[in-house]
Amino acid sequence: MDKLQIKNFLDGIELFLDLDDKEKELLAENFNIHNFKSGELLFVENNPRDNLYLIYEGEVELFKKTPFGEEKRFSIFTKSDFMGEGAFIDDSPHSTSARTTSNSVVLVLSRKEFYKILKEDPNISTKIFSRMAKVIFRRMEFANIREMNQSVQYQSGRTRKEHDLLGERDVPYEVYYGIQTLRALENFHISGVPLSFF
Repeated sequence: MDKLQIKNFLDGIELFLDLDDKEKELLAENFNIHNFKSGELLFVENNPRDNLYLIYEGEVELFKKTPFGEEKRFSIFTKSDFMGEGAFIDDSPHSTSARTTSNSVVLVLSRKEFYKILKEDPNISTKIFSRMAKVIFRRMEFANIREMNQSVQYQSGRTRKEHDLLGERDVPYEVYYGIQTLRALENFHISGVPLSFF
């Protein structure tokens, strides 16, 4: 896989949607390509956060071990999903583990490389951290909902664009509803019971 393929792949990743072509090219030069066999771990719970992971091909499950040693699966991540972005914010340990469920190709950007890029082009950080804040906010919302309803899926952070008369919006990729329902959820907290509860 060459740098142009990586740059084109970054075009579809939510964290990088605000970057221009030159900024994406700079990022593409610093990603490492890793091939994982099915069942290999990308990272392990309680180990330090060091990398951002983008799934180019394959499938990765996010899971956590209970105090009794059982595994609880939170989500499945597939092509264009990302994880580990918290490594760019602080060095706290991973709260979950990630393991491939099929042979996978994963693009990895280390914290060290990311901060080198920021020295070269500081504007990149503002654009990426702004997108990251939105993703983390949505994941926290879903975490709160999951406390009430265990069947709710963990959010990958990926979105799809939808359009209505008020304009264009990013709608979470995993949800079945569209832009009008999203606007209603944001503006009319009448009952206090989230739609996903049902």
